[in-house]
Amino acid sequence: MFYKNKFCPHCKKIFTFLQLLYLKDKASFHCFSCKKQCTVSVSKGVVYAFVITVIFSIAAIIFSVLFLKKILPGVFSLLVLFSIFYLLVPKFMSITPGKR
Repeated sequence: MFYKNKFCPHCKKIFTFLQLLYLKDKASFHCFSCKKQCTVSVSKGVVYAFVITVIFSIAAIIFSVLFLKKILPGVFSLLVLFSIFYLLVPKFMSITPGKR
């Protein structure tokens, strides 16, 4: 699994990709299986990845509108770029034991 290093520090249960996407906005949570508290932190690299995604998206829209004279390829490239971004977001997360 691509995200196999994302597991509960207490019970060592591996979180699924959808669970990780749910947890990316949480500061702390209770594990889905052992119910112990864990803390989620997202590294600053996700901000850089987002900025790069936005820059490439703007460039794709401008290229599509100016040179291809169509908007649909630009919208499709937006969809692809932001899908790749959301697939990579869990790689920037770390899960640690929470406070007792």
